[in-house]
Amino acid sequence: METEGELFYHGPVTLCACCNGRYYGGGFEISPKSYLNDGYMDLIILPKIRKITAPLYFSQIVTKRLTDNEKTFHKKVKECTVYTPAAMNLDGEEIVASSYHLRLIEKSLNLIL
Repeated sequence: METEGELFYHGPVTLCACCNGRYYGGGFEISPKSYLNDGYMDLIILPKIRKITAPLYFSQIVTKRLTDNEKTFHKKVKECTVYTPAAMNLDGEEIVASSYHLRLIEKSLNLIL
């Protein structure tokens, strides 16, 4: 993942979330420090974890403490590029590409009819 032309994270991940709001699918508050009107998106990366530790991280998501974990990467940015062979989920829609460039456009809302 690159942000502002610099490498932010490199390696396998369990979770990579780019949020402009606090909530994630299913009502989980994955990024409690995100605000719709602050002009930034929050990047939350949880590096690859062992399956046995998954309940710990799940409990941190439920209690809104995942970004406080020292193994979790968190940064506020205006744009980023994610390089991955995996598909991306964008508001419930699966998108497949080798890279994704995400940019926050302040005070805007796209409506697709």
